[in-house]
Amino acid sequence: MNKLLLIGSLALCAAVNATALDLSAGLGVNGSFVETTTDAGGSSSSSVERVSYFGALGFFDAKYLVAEAGARWMYADDRKDGSAVKAPRTALEFSLLGKYPVRVADALTLFPIGGIEYAVNAGSFDADLSQFWLKGGVGVDVNFPGPLYLRSTAMYGYKLRSEYENDLIDDYEDLNGGGASIDTAKLEIGLAVGYRF
Repeated sequence: MNKLLLIGSLALCAAVNATALDLSAGLGVNGSFVETTTDAGGSSSSSVERVSYFGALGFFDAKYLVAEAGARWMYADDRKDGSAVKAPRTALEFSLLGKYPVRVADALTLFPIGGIEYAVNAGSFDADLSQFWLKGGVGVDVNFPGPLYLRSTAMYGYKLRSEYENDLIDDYEDLNGGGASIDTAKLEIGLAVGYRF
């Protein structure tokens, strides 16, 4: 009997907490501008190569936690011929982000946002083209009368190196001495429409 009361109390608390959360979902688009800086070490100079993407996504928002899933397509490629920099032409993206909303007016909510993203190469199963990102930034929700709102975000991301990139750095350092590095960062701008339940 005591166990049943405990389970019932926990279920009730969970239900109350769930209803207290501001749950919503939505659809949006984004653009990302990715820059990779490669330094082969030694006396060689660093090189900078850029690719740009257009994307579409869906999201689920539980007030302090946001889960996103989407896809992105490359529309600009400024890499040099024979470049060692690998980038997927099409990728599926999955993100888990934390945020802290601050309502500054009835129609306006600001929030810092950050977390992790995993981008899976959709063109092949080449693991070197899949990417882990750490990203963070700011967002704003413009609240309309009723359940709809408009969300805009701006985030900076840093890509964790793949095994391929770590091996490439080792090769550069064997060839040219120490100091080799490969760093990839991106700026991502998003716009979405959300619906509060």
